[in-house]
Amino acid sequence: MIFTMRALFEFTVHLLITLFTLLKPGGVKAIASENLILRQQLIVAQRCPWRISTHAAIGV
Repeated sequence: MIFTMRALFEFTVHLLITLFTLLKPGGVKAIASENLILRQQLIVAQRCPWRISTHAAIGV
């Protein structure tokens, strides 16, 4: 029950922050760019370890 209440609280806070960001000038661009950055981080984090090491060694 406590975990559920905490998750609900965190969801509500995140929703309010997102809504306030959207209401500011340039808010849609800010949300879109944040989503693109998070997607890129997720793609990089899911790469195979051997592929990351070869790219790091080459310097690409």
